[in-house]
Amino acid sequence: MNDNAYRVRAERGEVQIGTWVNMIRTPAVLTLLRAAGLDFARVDMEHSPFSMETVADMGDAGARARFSLGGSSPGGQS
Repeated sequence: MNDNAYRVRAERGEVQIGTWVNMIRTPAVLTLLRAAGLDFARVDMEHSPFSMETVADMGDAGARARFSLGGSSPGGQS
């Protein structure tokens, strides 16, 4: 299993730049965000219409691109 790049950099105190994803429903956006130099993205299920399938596809795309991905649950339930 690979180390979580986001966690490793955070523990070293490095600044990381990321964004929320709440309107673009294609997992390919994660590849574009990484290519643009971002370090992570958060998939927002609380304020967007993303289905669990879309979020699962984004998780898979993030793992393949080695791009850190977080998320928020629907209705603010953590």
